[in-house]
Amino acid sequence: MTMAFNNELNNALQQQHHAAQFIALVGRYLIPQQPDDSNTNMEFIFGKDMLLGNALANGMRMALQMSEMKISILDKKNNVKNVIALEGKIKQKVFDELTQNLADFGIDVTDFKNELHYEIPSHQLDKDPVFSKKTKMILLKLQTTGIMPKLFSMKLPNNLSRKNPLGSGLTILIPEHFLLLVKMKKEKPPKQLVLVWPSLTV
Repeated sequence: MTMAFNNELNNALQQQHHAAQFIALVGRYLIPQQPDDSNTNMEFIFGKDMLLGNALANGMRMALQMSEMKISILDKKNNVKNVIALEGKIKQKVFDELTQNLADFGIDVTDFKNELHYEIPSHQLDKDPVFSKKTKMILLKLQTTGIMPKLFSMKLPNNLSRKNPLGSGLTILIPEHFLLLVKMKKEKPPKQLVLVWPSLTV
């Protein structure tokens, strides 16, 4: 890969990581706190390129479409009820739209805050630039061409394997502050993970 592409990929992955924090925020403030903070965990859904949050009290879930850079709001049957596109929006705008959507679906958002309870590496997005169109294009290219940087890899631990709540395949339960990318053949269950840290440099 060229240095220019590496820099663009690094930026795209960091934007993707910041986007995932909206799912973690829902778990943090709208789901009862667990001793191990598992209320903020997400599941990566193989075959759907999706990070899925835990269910709210009414069964609804938030999901990040990782390449499309969109937040999907799912009902208790996992039907998509609304979609929030991140492209061209600052983080506060996305949070405000998410808050309004949750309220419209009858969820009490009184305690919902745009504040993380852990630190992640800073990014220009923290200074109000928008989620970029180029980020979406790069992530879609990675998804469709199968190009994936093998930066860190590990075999799938048995204790992380879970039944997919959307009905097919496997999922991985991951902490909210990880960014997960997967390279796999669609006809087989996944054998390896590729974990890319948000402080990625290549």
